Amino acid sequence: MAAISVFEVAVFLCLGWPFSIVLTGRFHVFRALVRKSLWLRATETSVQLYHDQELVGVHVRLSKPGSRSTVRDHLPPDAQAYLMADPQWCLQQAEKVGDCCKDLIESLFEHRVLDRLRAAQGVIRLGQKYGSKRLEAACSRALEHGTSTYVAVKRILERGLDQEPVQHLLPLQGVYGGKARFTREFCSIQ
Repeated sequence: MAAISVFEVAVFLCLGWPFSIVLTGRFHVFRALVRKSLWLRATETSVQLYHDQELVGVHVRLSKPGSRSTVRDHLPPDAQAYLMADPQWCLQQAEKVGDCCKDLIESLFEHRVLDRLRAAQGVIRLGQKYGSKRLEAACSRALEHGTSTYVAVKRILERGLDQEPVQHLLPLQGVYGGKARFTREFCSIQ
């Protein structure tokens, strides 16, 4: 049978962990419980947090030092919204903006979807600041230039390039297109 140990602990706000309690790791609690005295019951498999004899949180006890386990209900509302914005949500939001925005998000997700999820969320969030029409124009411009990144779309919007007419580049001729010849042979250079 596993030994059960109970400790009285307080949230360490002064150390910069406003939602955390330190046992062998950090355990998130609701913001309302900051600076309150909590009881902690730790078993081999779980950690339970009590305030005034009432259970306020349960965490899975992790055995590896430095491991993290987050209970989504304990996170602030903006963090919860961020976690719910998965790739499918990003594609749905991009489709509401327009075809070019959807194409840009799909190009972001072509390789390493989870690595580029934050960039896709950022592109969608630009629509809140600049509006859907401007975001669609910026995505169109970024795709025309072959730069489907968050930074490119953001710079296009910041500089107002989405509102300027697109200048089509002329094709390069002979010498500049890679069809030039050297005037000297390579062996004569040595």
